[in-house]
Amino acid sequence: MKSTRAKAYIDESLSLEIPGGYGVSQEDTIRAVEIAECDLLQEHCDRHRSDRQFLEEMLERFDRGESSYVRQQMTDWIEELERKVVEMKRLIDN
Repeated sequence: MKSTRAKAYIDESLSLEIPGGYGVSQEDTIRAVEIAECDLLQEHCDRHRSDRQFLEEMLERFDRGESSYVRQQMTDWIEELERKVVEMKRLIDN
C-alpha cells in the first residue's frame, strides 16, 4: 500500500489479538482502504491539474507560432505516457 496515511491508520488500529500478533477490524480495514482511495484520487487530481497547465502552455506557444516546439513537447509527452502505461501494466501483472 502506497498511502502513508492508510498505513498509519492501520498501525494505530492494530487492536485485535490473533495468533502470532495483532490484527485490524473489518471496519478499520475498510476505513484504511477509503483513505488510500482518497489519496489516490488526490494524486490523480494533481496530475490532471499539471497536465492541464502543460496543455495551456502548449496552446499559448502554438498561438505564438511556435509549432515545432509544441510538436516536440507533445511527442515527448506521448513517449512519457507510453512509458508510464507500460510500467503500470507491469505493476498490475505482478
